[in-house]
Amino acid sequence: FDVPGKVAVTGFDDISIAAHTTPPLTTIKQDLERGAAILADLLFKRIAGEETDSVELAPELIVRGSTKG
Repeated sequence: FDVPGKVAVTGFDDISIAAHTTPPLTTIKQDLERGAAILADLLFKRIAGEETDSVELAPELIVRGSTKG
């Protein structure tokens, strides 16, 4: 396959090897540490009987060589 010429490839979660493939893999990165902290906080609030809203965290696009920028 001609990557990124004819086929664009995008990964998810920005695993460490993504930057070291040929070509380097474009990926979507999530802030897992922040998400886990928010999740734990919401869980404890709900256990305590509090109502909580849902939380949406914006992912980050890391553009590398596997897609045409």
